[in-house]
Amino acid sequence: MDVNLNKDSAKAYNNISFQNFHFSLLKQEHFNQAKECLARVFCTDGAMLKHLQVQQNDLNEFLDGLLNHAIPQQLSWIAVDKSTQKIVAVRVLTDFYDNYLPQSPLTKELTIIKDLITTLYDIESEELNVQKNTLLHTWMTAVEKDYQKKGLLKSLYMLGSNRAKSLGFTSCIGEASNIHNLNFLKKYTKINQLNSIIYKNYQYNEIFPFADMQEHVECVHYKYPLQFYPEAEEYSSIYSKI
Repeated sequence: MDVNLNKDSAKAYNNISFQNFHFSLLKQEHFNQAKECLARVFCTDGAMLKHLQVQQNDLNEFLDGLLNHAIPQQLSWIAVDKSTQKIVAVRVLTDFYDNYLPQSPLTKELTIIKDLITTLYDIESEELNVQKNTLLHTWMTAVEKDYQKKGLLKSLYMLGSNRAKSLGFTSCIGEASNIHNLNFLKKYTKINQLNSIIYKNYQYNEIFPFADMQEHVECVHYKYPLQFYPEAEEYSSIYSKI
């Protein structure tokens, strides 16, 4: 069943623990560690950033703006390794109605990525005409290399879905930049692919910046209905208290 959070239960929801990890809503106190995790993982494994050889420092202003926008909305999640107290996974989510618009000048490489994503969203669709607190937007999801394949991605996904659904959100929208993300969504959601761009065919001004990309094929603009996941109750006894 769906969960409706009151003030007391919302406090408990902020601190869900499971096995060797601690899960929490992303807060201001997590800013620096979350930023470092996102920059490190995306520059190492992000399809477009890795191909264009974007450096971690290049993401500073973009991530500052994104996190400052996302944290007050209280929709994003982190996973902390209990043994080290280090953030090892981050999922940044925002309300699409009140979406983040980068204000600072971007590097050439980030401008190319922004243009590709803007093109991806350039469709005639009622899917994007929404009210506040109805459509969730997945901005970035990062799991540190040594912590991948431990269920953290699924955990953050379920927690984000349950939290947003309890607040009235019904769907989630985003961009799958690699086949791994797309396969995950196909496995756990009823994904609807709204648009896609083949990397090798994408042209920016007079160049094809991804013409020689080998590892990944396309970037997919998707939407899926949010679900409530009872199995997330394993993380804590919170749901029995609501």
